[in-house]
Amino acid sequence: MFGVDAESGRKLWTFEVIKKDSESWSDEAAAKFGGGGVWVPGSYDSVSDTVFYGTGNPAAMFWGPDREGDNLYTDSVLALEPQTGKLKWYRQEIEHDLWDYDSTYESLLLDRGGKNLLIHLNKSGFVFVMDRHDGKIENVWSLVETHDFAKGIDPKTGRIIGRNDLVPGKRFTFCPSAWGGRSWNHGAYNPKTGLWYTNVLELCMSGVPTEQKADPQGYAVGRYGAKDLQVTKIPGKPAGRLDARDPVTGERKWTYAVDLPLLGSVLTTGGGLVFNGDPLGTVRAFDAEYGNVLWSFNTGSGLRSGIVSYAVDGKQYILVPSGRGSFAALMMPELFPAMADVPGAATLIAFTLD
Repeated sequence: MFGVDAESGRKLWTFEVIKKDSESWSDEAAAKFGGGGVWVPGSYDSVSDTVFYGTGNPAAMFWGPDREGDNLYTDSVLALEPQTGKLKWYRQEIEHDLWDYDSTYESLLLDRGGKNLLIHLNKSGFVFVMDRHDGKIENVWSLVETHDFAKGIDPKTGRIIGRNDLVPGKRFTFCPSAWGGRSWNHGAYNPKTGLWYTNVLELCMSGVPTEQKADPQGYAVGRYGAKDLQVTKIPGKPAGRLDARDPVTGERKWTYAVDLPLLGSVLTTGGGLVFNGDPLGTVRAFDAEYGNVLWSFNTGSGLRSGIVSYAVDGKQYILVPSGRGSFAALMMPELFPAMADVPGAATLIAFTLD
């Protein structure tokens, strides 16, 4: 990671996500090519003058023998001084990750009960509630209904309880899948309802951990550390849903389930609406308080990105990007045949709110 001067572009600082520490990384080569990419925008807190970033999974994804240790600072929330890049604090959410559970997702900055909080979800499907001044755990709750990579995560310490580690050469199945308990597409918080609206994925993954030697020239080669990877459905459970949750306690106010993985970002408005789309192309407007579907429209292609709201001359618009794509979406028709017939597109459709 690095920071630059906004006026000149001059680099001001660099922060190495891969910590140079033999206790975190048992093998120097593994650390050198150890993953930890930062691939979602961070958040700035003016109260504490801090930027928060989530980091990605260690590599290889499902093969751990070459990288014994906690693998800092992968799968972590980093709190940095914006002018210097100095680390104020960190919270590693998934220690020695063997399940591809990136922690790169958005940070929701929320004040409640006199506390400045940071709400952060990672691919494991667990939501961490932290004091944004020091990273102290206030709560941890599960967004997903099915998880067996571990028995759970301690809501007081944030540590994994009862890990189900992958065994080299032995076939595994774990939930949620490496697509995550939610994909990278962000949720939306409405201060009027006090609810956080976010998509959820209920899927599992199987495969066999396999050694994969790193090639310093192979930067474009995926380092999975596994073979025969397959995403699987959970019998009797819808693959996707939209939840309305209290972001601090995890209490669910309402939910809307579909038998497809929901892969777009959520939008909520001051007028009490929630907008969300599905992979077949349907965008829906929900009542933010109760979850009733108020309106829907088929855009012609799958929704994978973020819906936005803006105003021109006092008139409010909702802009919807329509176009099926991404690595995950390309893999899904085998599991969800209805997606095979969805055409590709690259369309922006604007609607007015009257």
